[in-house]
Amino acid sequence: MTTPIKKLMLAMAATFALCLSAKADTIDLSLLTDNYSAQHGDMLTGTLGENVMVSIADGATVLLQNVKIEGVYDSECPWAGITCEGDACLVIEGANYVKGFDAGGDWGYPGVSVPEGKTLTISGTGELEACGQAHGAGIGGRYGATCGNIVIDSGTITAKAGDYAAGIGAGHSGHCGDITINGGVVAAYGRENSAAIGGVVWGNCGDITINGGDVYACAYGDDCGTGIGSGYYGGTWGAITIGENITKVVVDKKGTTGWHIGGGKVTIAPNLKDTTSGNTRTIEPDIKWDITWLSDEGEFIDVTTVNGGALPWYADQEKSGEPPYQYVFAGWSPALEAAVSNTTYTATFKKVADMSLLEGDWEAKDGDEIKGETTYKVTIPGGATVTVNGVKVAGAGGGAEVPPPQFAEGGASEVVKFAKGEGGKWTITAFAEMSNESRGTDVTEGMIRVYRGDEVDDVTTPVTPNEMTKKSAVKVEMTIEAPGDAEQQFFRVDFGE
Repeated sequence: MTTPIKKLMLAMAATFALCLSAKADTIDLSLLTDNYSAQHGDMLTGTLGENVMVSIADGATVLLQNVKIEGVYDSECPWAGITCEGDACLVIEGANYVKGFDAGGDWGYPGVSVPEGKTLTISGTGELEACGQAHGAGIGGRYGATCGNIVIDSGTITAKAGDYAAGIGAGHSGHCGDITINGGVVAAYGRENSAAIGGVVWGNCGDITINGGDVYACAYGDDCGTGIGSGYYGGTWGAITIGENITKVVVDKKGTTGWHIGGGKVTIAPNLKDTTSGNTRTIEPDIKWDITWLSDEGEFIDVTTVNGGALPWYADQEKSGEPPYQYVFAGWSPALEAAVSNTTYTATFKKVADMSLLEGDWEAKDGDEIKGETTYKVTIPGGATVTVNGVKVAGAGGGAEVPPPQFAEGGASEVVKFAKGEGGKWTITAFAEMSNESRGTDVTEGMIRVYRGDEVDDVTTPVTPNEMTKKSAVKVEMTIEAPGDAEQQFFRVDFGE
């Protein structure tokens, strides 16, 4: 299924790839003998051989490729398996394992730590298993501390807590910021009195949002624990939201008390099926619909599946045209709406003439939209309706001085567009024909005069144009009040001195 969330994920992955290309230093952890702060663009790989601290510089995007950090019990190592110094992005490839260190007492550290007020974002196609020591979270905070925000966009993530800590979120007696899961396969395991995803005993937690992905949350503990939300005896809690584009959310609660999902205001998208069997609560899409995508000529493109009530999405289409015409994707027909049945959508295009593609003089056709710049002669036939979108036509003299505007013989143009607009007002549009020699020069306000009347022979009431394009083919647009009782109105537009 292709969704707006997945589209966002692909765009973010491309951004990370671009960031990594900025430096691309490869750091073999087996060769480290001192603490190391990974910089933007670094790739970390290998097994950490010494008990040194590995950190991520503030604002850096770092690639983990087959990393193994096995934190040990050592009073001289008060740090996480990976310590984020500020905002950080981890892109994962291959199989990665990160375990926090244990400095003794309550000072067990998380697998990956996130500082207060900062955000860790995890993405990629690989795997990451993050484990906390003693009272540290798998991903998040340590004992008694406040950790920042955690965002998981993609990848296969397993987060295992230490005692009285969350798998993803706070450490024992600590607090955590917002937790957001946009995609991937995520499994989190909390410990006594704590949540698998969220908070812990005597701690606060921000908002928890699951927009997509396949999520498993397991709350261990002999008596109480929460799958997603707050820990037992929790403090202040934000909102818990499970959105319509998830693949599945499964929560196992091992204790006799606590919540599967709870501790804060819980919102579950209405298109999801929510069932509980024994200690397991499962939330998954209730209905899926097939969405068929066709070209503008009715040819089959693809079939995708979308959850009931979710908005279908498919990539913009392309279509080649015969120069100077190009086809610009104009959306799907009918307009995309939340899925309530199997639906077929057809691509639509807008045909635009690009003047920059001309290889000689050219005449527009009725209904054309034109754009771009050219030095060739462009003719708009009398009576044609043409939309002019930022067109620039240079004078035939190739940049030399050109004479003042010379209009077609008679100095007049018929009304070529007439429409009833909002509020009962009418809009008319007229075009002037000028000789090739005068194209690209300005006309003055006095060269255009507009009249209206109830009879053909009585078109004498002046109307002031509200818009006038002064270059190339001159366009005049007037918005007028609709007549009170007349069935029709007549207009004359005069061009010239």
